[in-house]
Amino acid sequence: MLGVTHPLYLRYRDIWTKLLDVFEGGGGFIDDSKPYLIAHPREWLDHSTPVYDANNILLRYEVNPNPKQPSPKLQERRRLARYENIAATLIEQLQGLLFRMKPERTSGAGQLDMNSPLMQFWRNADGLGSAWDDLLQEAWGPCAAFGHLWGYVDVMPDDPRRAVVRWYTPIDVPDWLVDEQGALRSVKFLEAVPRETYQKTLTASSIEIRVREVNAEGWILRTRNGKVISQGTHDFGVVPAFVLYAKRRALTPFIGRSVLGDPQLYIDLYNCISEVRELLRKQTFTILNVPIGDGPGGVQREQQLIGQQSGTGNVLFTTNSAQMLSPDNSNVTSYHEHMDRLTRIIYRLAVLPWEGDSRAAESAESRKVKRQDLDAVLAAYADELQRVDQFVTDLVYRAYYGQDAAEQWRDRDQLTIRWPDTFDAPDLTAVTKQFAEALALELGPTASGEIRKRAARLVLPDTDEAVMDAIDADITASPTQTLQDRRLASIEALTQRLAQDVAAEQADEDDSDDDMTDEDNGNNAA
Repeated sequence: MLGVTHPLYLRYRDIWTKLLDVFEGGGGFIDDSKPYLIAHPREWLDHSTPVYDANNILLRYEVNPNPKQPSPKLQERRRLARYENIAATLIEQLQGLLFRMKPERTSGAGQLDMNSPLMQFWRNADGLGSAWDDLLQEAWGPCAAFGHLWGYVDVMPDDPRRAVVRWYTPIDVPDWLVDEQGALRSVKFLEAVPRETYQKTLTASSIEIRVREVNAEGWILRTRNGKVISQGTHDFGVVPAFVLYAKRRALTPFIGRSVLGDPQLYIDLYNCISEVRELLRKQTFTILNVPIGDGPGGVQREQQLIGQQSGTGNVLFTTNSAQMLSPDNSNVTSYHEHMDRLTRIIYRLAVLPWEGDSRAAESAESRKVKRQDLDAVLAAYADELQRVDQFVTDLVYRAYYGQDAAEQWRDRDQLTIRWPDTFDAPDLTAVTKQFAEALALELGPTASGEIRKRAARLVLPDTDEAVMDAIDADITASPTQTLQDRRLASIEALTQRLAQDVAAEQADEDDSDDDMTDEDNGNNAA
């Protein structure tokens, strides 16, 4: 069953493996059997192969294309090498910006019931207690590294009406089928067979693999050899699988484009750091030049007197006068310049500012343009998340109500899912003024209600989803007043206030008249 794979899978598998290693810092960065550290030909003991003639006479040495014996120098460089994982840092920065604001999920029919299938799914999207937003944020990291990630909507074993989401890397999806329009018709996922006991030894070569084939009718679970383990049907009515893209390829469907770009950029930087580390170690200490005397013994006599090392520095024996030799560090400077340039390229390909750019003179307009470019890239990422969010939501309806009744319930809830399209930290005062000006346009009760709901999310960014639903319900129950309504209300309030003032003045005059009458009566009595 694993012998047949998609041609695109064969083309990109090695690239995906490198991208995974770059993102995780594993593979050839820690495995000496397949190292990413590129050795100089002279760093191999068997770098040359002797060539003899028919009489076994040495003719020449040729370069050995497959050396196997590392020299002590190469072994030392491998021990000194370190991988500075800026790839994971780049993705974490983009991830933090992308998920800074939560998506808006609103129901036009009012607040959703806390026990509705959607609310249950949003609270527990994988059957293990992970919220849907948290699951998407967690999955976006490897999605950005690979360029895409496969998702499979399954159901809970104990409750077939509860949908859950499983993730698969591109390396775990060896084949898929599409119809004439290019829509997904069937897909194969590779899964590790779970261990049942601790007694079974687990190694990389002993991991058992099973194949899950999913189509629009159901699923089949097989062994590597094709033996059916189990199978079943589902009520989704479509293939319950999807692709979460980081970036799309215009001419290659189902294959995303990595946010990291070419993994060789990071491998090159890793090699540069290793070589600079070796240069610093070798050239930090000065060399003592010892002159060879005219007497008998020469170098051997001098070595016996002082040895081949002096402190941490080496000793060189020549006929020149005694002196301390300091190596030239210009090659280290050249390395640093190249590493800075390489790092700048990596950051700019990810549309992120590099710290070196902040020290350079740059106009405010240039910084604004760069920020707009970053917002456009983040908005494209958010569009892909919104597409997946809507697709999975539809499958949640289908799992709970069945494919025939799902549309009816979906129309009843009138659910709207909207991911953000701006990601800069907003100025609350300026944005509040914009919302007030937008409400003054009197775009109608529906548009005004949406403006108020967005304003509530801006003012209360970390509010729980259930509380946010209650706020939406309050906004829906209290329609936005138009400018004319506010004017009439103001006039009515002013009229009431004037009437109260007139009544108060009249009461004061009546009290004054009563006082005058009492005074007159008193005078008459006197």
